[in-house]
Amino acid sequence: MYPDALLLFTMPPSAKELENRLVGRGTETPEVISQRLAISCKESQYMNKYDYLIINDSLERAVDQVHNIIQAEHFKVSRNTKAISEMKSQLKMFERSN
Repeated sequence: MYPDALLLFTMPPSAKELENRLVGRGTETPEVISQRLAISCKESQYMNKYDYLIINDSLERAVDQVHNIIQAEHFKVSRNTKAISEMKSQLKMFERSN
């Protein structure tokens, strides 16, 4: 629906770590944890459809990676067509006729 969307898939370093985190919270029943893990299994089938993969082994590092990706995306040529067009237009005055 949004062709310009930047898609980031965030995941823990391993499936076992995901399970450990869900269990360690102590807020979910074993049934809910099982459902969440099954959903994660289904979601993993689409990981290759995303633009970037963030492995959340450290919250601070993951946040930095997301921030850096977003910052870098602002400078993509495809996201700056207006500035490119304006510069090309301005540079026309220096064009030489041969």
